[in-house]
Amino acid sequence: MNLASDRIIKMLPPLRMVRAVRPFCAFFFAFCLAGCAAGGMVVGGKPRSFIHPDLAAVPSLKVAILPLENLTITPNAGQVVAQLLSTELYARHLFRQGEEEAVRKLLGGQPLEKDRRPKGMDSLQQVGGKLNVDAVLSGSVTEFSYQHGLREEPVVGVHLVMTRTKDGQVLWQASHSLRGTGVFNRETLIAVAQRAVIELVNDVLHQTSAIPPVVKR
Repeated sequence: MNLASDRIIKMLPPLRMVRAVRPFCAFFFAFCLAGCAAGGMVVGGKPRSFIHPDLAAVPSLKVAILPLENLTITPNAGQVVAQLLSTELYARHLFRQGEEEAVRKLLGGQPLEKDRRPKGMDSLQQVGGKLNVDAVLSGSVTEFSYQHGLREEPVVGVHLVMTRTKDGQVLWQASHSLRGTGVFNRETLIAVAQRAVIELVNDVLHQTSAIPPVVKR
């Protein structure tokens, strides 16, 4: 061997050291690949939904968005997701929305749970009639927390049901769950919730195959 080759060999780490660190390098490489591949990606897949044909036929439907029932241990998760949903629907010009203040006065800012329904409000149809809307959008938040593992990862789960006022027909029903992951670009819990809402709205727009026109209020 020449002098240059001899110097390169001397610079290389001992074989025992290479063998010792090999498992740790492999683990770190796999961890980074998994994080990069999943970071910002949908872990729960696409929303699962049912859309009645009548929903596409009435693009100017007036809808009241009710506070979502909170099935998690995180306080106010239902109200937070309902606000995100209302904002996204408004921004995308999807449905006309009933007055938020009217919903607040009727329900006191609480979801329409069986043991806390206002007098005379035994069904979503009655609620819709009282609010003078074509349909009501209700549902629940099933996940809204950080899961603990090698690291904390935000997890959000949402279930939505749109009920027509005049006959109780379900026009839209959807469920979606997401987990925010990534090594270098971590998502917050609110960011994951926002992404879940956007994907739910994208799904209903895609399935109705038409973006409703802007409706002046």
